[in-house]
Amino acid sequence: ASLTPEIYARGIVNLTPGYSLDLDSGGKNRGLKDDLSLISPVGKGLQLAPINGATLAVFGGEQPTEAECQSLALSTDSLPLEGFDPGIYLCYRSNEGLPGYIHLAEINLPVKIISLEFDTWAIP
Repeated sequence: ASLTPEIYARGIVNLTPGYSLDLDSGGKNRGLKDDLSLISPVGKGLQLAPINGATLAVFGGEQPTEAECQSLALSTDSLPLEGFDPGIYLCYRSNEGLPGYIHLAEINLPVKIISLEFDTWAIP
């Protein structure tokens, strides 16, 4: 039997441009504690941007395991959301160094809002 990683933080959040999220607590707009920001640069559409040292990568259509997220090459680059269907999974490492995944439940480009679910694992 394999061990299930302990969940450090989890939540369901709606974000609009200018709002950011702390994946280590689920809090919004906490400044240097935040890990992700939803941005809408002029002419570039809606983007999910890792901030304050957090990293992010697309995983795919299935929920990733902790090991899969740990082995994925993550980046500090912003992720354009155009062309993504709701249901996509992303892996991340928070600015506190904890791994986790995001499930993009809703991506509404015309209204500029996303709904996401996240799990951050308590793994050093």
